[in-house]
Amino acid sequence: MQEKPMNEFERRFDRMIREELTRRRLLRRGALGALSVSAIAYLAACGDDELSSGEDESEAKAIAKGEISKTLTFANWPLYIDIDDKTKERPTLEKFKAKYGTTVDYVEEVNDNTEFFGKVRQEYEQGKSGGRDIHCVTDWMCARMQRLGFVQRFDKAEMPNSTKNIEDAVASPDFDPKREYSMPWQSGQVGLVYRSDLTGGDLSSVNDLFDPKFKGKVTFLSEMRDSVGSVLLS
Repeated sequence: MQEKPMNEFERRFDRMIREELTRRRLLRRGALGALSVSAIAYLAACGDDELSSGEDESEAKAIAKGEISKTLTFANWPLYIDIDDKTKERPTLEKFKAKYGTTVDYVEEVNDNTEFFGKVRQEYEQGKSGGRDIHCVTDWMCARMQRLGFVQRFDKAEMPNSTKNIEDAVASPDFDPKREYSMPWQSGQVGLVYRSDLTGGDLSSVNDLFDPKFKGKVTFLSEMRDSVGSVLLS
């Protein structure tokens, strides 16, 4: 499935979000024009990912009913599941194993949606999972993978908890209104977290993170929708 070649603006936009952003480069590129800034701010605020004309919609088949596997591979983000501080085990996975007899191979390999998509795309296009049974990505990437036919449709008759336990706020997203291809794992917001006893006072803007005294002490998300738009608006 081929995507439409990018035009000049899209190429510049793509390079901008992929490259490491220094403050000087960010401010310089922020002056490219209102269109660039508005486009980034809109995507960051809305988390939208419209279907490009080059992406084919592909109908995925439902998962075939069968015996519960003895092993299950789950690709997820770091720190996205409960961990027992003493034993370093994951209680949720241990309970799952005790109930169903299935061992979960939990792999923390998703650090960035775009990076993960690039890693798995060729395999998924060939109908191969790379050994993964489940992967966890952000909703806009879920929508993209669904359109490309990279995920299978659930047999909801075999998933009574999928309607029993789901919160109304996440039960019917625009990209998957019947939750036939995706289920919510976690939900949250991106924020600014700091220790005022170490920063020497309160921080009121993303701009404060660029203070030279914090050099080498700031961690920043690479996700364009979560981070870059916030910086450009600050």
